[in-house]
Amino acid sequence: MPLRLYFSLHTPEAFTQEFDRLFSQAQIFVLEHASGSDVDLDEYLYSLLSTGKTTPSHMMSYISDPLTDPAFYQKLCEMIDRSNKTILLERSPLSADEIKSMLSVDFKEATFDQNLDIYKRKLAERANCHRKRDESFARQLKDYCQKYRDKEILVMRGAAHQCALESYLKSNAIQFDSYLSHNPMPGDTQTEIISKMECGGNTNRKELLTALAELMAFKRAGYDPKKHTIAQLKELQRPLATLSEEQLERYLNESSQNSPNITS
Repeated sequence: MPLRLYFSLHTPEAFTQEFDRLFSQAQIFVLEHASGSDVDLDEYLYSLLSTGKTTPSHMMSYISDPLTDPAFYQKLCEMIDRSNKTILLERSPLSADEIKSMLSVDFKEATFDQNLDIYKRKLAERANCHRKRDESFARQLKDYCQKYRDKEILVMRGAAHQCALESYLKSNAIQFDSYLSHNPMPGDTQTEIISKMECGGNTNRKELLTALAELMAFKRAGYDPKKHTIAQLKELQRPLATLSEEQLERYLNESSQNSPNITS
């Protein structure tokens, strides 16, 4: 039976007809779990949900994620509810403190470019954390494929992990099929930079400025970055896409006298 990977945004828009089809066919459903903390308890609770021994509303009282829209988990729990599927969670090598640390950055230097370099180093740190997770996750999926060789396994993973996870699975000689919730996959520039860095690529000044400008645009529009829709993302990206480096820097300086606090 093949391993199937479903890469998506962590928004309610992830749950497409294609996902419904893949989920209905799978016997094993594997989910992300960014931190290694509480993974056994969470996996047990998802198993209770799958067998109808708890409810989606009860599950939602346990779920707290600094990156993901709660509406995503609401839909996820409704999908798992009484499905009688085996639910497995990622055993992440990262601690809760490591997750918290990688999600914030303090701008302390005097000049704009010095703070931009701090931001670049923070994104590289996040890319390294993603790398640790994806290398570990690929090994876990290899074990699952051997243990459940007669079962169909569906993995739901954030789109930012696609490049690296597919590479690690190939290096472990694991056969798989990949599916995207959207093609092309929409995404914010910060996430795209992190994904590129994880796969060995680099970034440039304009990409860093664009990433910060998008985060500032979300702040100015009053949007919560973890709850944005695809339409909102495109709306904010459209005017920024035509700006030069100088115009992006001017936009950031005019938007705030202080450097933004990046927490997503």
